[in-house]
Formats: sequence, structure tokens, C-alpha cells
Amino acid sequence: EGACFFSVTKNPSQPFIVYTKSIVTKVLGTSFRIKAYPEDKEAKIEVRTGKVSVYKKEDFKKEALLPGKLGGLVLLPNQQVTCNTANPVLLKSLISEPVAVQNVGEENMSFIAAPINTVFKKLEQQYGIQIIYDEEVMSECTITASFGTESYYQKLNLICKSINSRYEIIEGSVIIYSDGCK
Repeated sequence: EGACFFSVTKNPSQPFIVYTKSIVTKVLGTSFRIKAYPEDKEAKIEVRTGKVSVYKKEDFKKEALLPGKLGGLVLLPNQQVTCNTANPVLLKSLISEPVAVQNVGEENMSFIAAPINTVFKKLEQQYGIQIIYDEEVMSECTITASFGTESYYQKLNLICKSINSRYEIIEGSVIIYSDGCK
């Protein structure tokens, strides 16, 4: 019960398990935050680095304790799961303010007529968030921009606006919708 931030050293032979009223989190080596107050209607797990497995409490079985096994709903950096404590359903999404998991340097976030796939790859690398798009449809899209301290969503909005596209967040991934560039 309560809220806590954990930073767990990787030890595949001895997983770190956190139990709340409605969910179980299995960790092999990562940093993450759990919020599960008894008076709240939902519990939340946010991953900062690494991977965690999240299970509804009734779905957590003995085989899940086996070393090196990640099952359940797997969360990556900048992803979270929320679970309504009254009706336990795991809902995966992005955290509200994604943070860089890798410093790619400002010089690597400056683009001059760069193909959009290069820009998306750099953004994925920096934040660890998968970006899904139709490479063939967007093959002629390029961008000239220089990014610095903007938030993840500011960068994503600027990129999409510049190539006349839009995005949607689905289960912790970014889906880009575009008619391409001419």
C-alpha cells in the first residue's frame, strides 16, 4: 500500500516481486514507480528504465516466479499500466511526461531535409517508445528541424504538423497516420 520508487539491480536468478491489492509486478532489473493507496480506485505502475511484467493478482501463478521469465503484460520505459481495483483490468499506456532514456545529444536531434524514418528512429532511440507508421506511404517525407529541450509530445506534435500527419497513442506505442508527402 502507498507509493514507492524502486531501482532494482538485475539478477535473473532472483526476481524482485511487488504485491499490491490487485496486481503483482515482477522485475528483473529496472527502475519503476508503483502507486497503490488503499483509498484510490486504481493502482498504477510506471516504468523508467528496463522491463517489468505486470499481472492481475489472480493471474499470477507459480511459473511466473521462474528465473528469467517475463510474462503477463510487459512494460518498457515510459510505459505505464493502470488497474481499477474494483474490476481488475490492466490498461497499458504511455506515462504523461515521457523522459529520455538515452541521451542522443542535441547535435543528433538536428535534421536538414532528413527522411522521416531517420527522425522517428532517433526519437525512438531517445525515449524508448515504439513509433509505428507506414514506411512506404511516408517514404518521401522529410523534415528540417532542430530539437532541444522540448517535451516528447512537443517534438511529436511539431514533427507531425510539419509532415501533415497525426498520431494516436495505443497501448504504449505511437501510431502515425499520414497520406504521405509529395
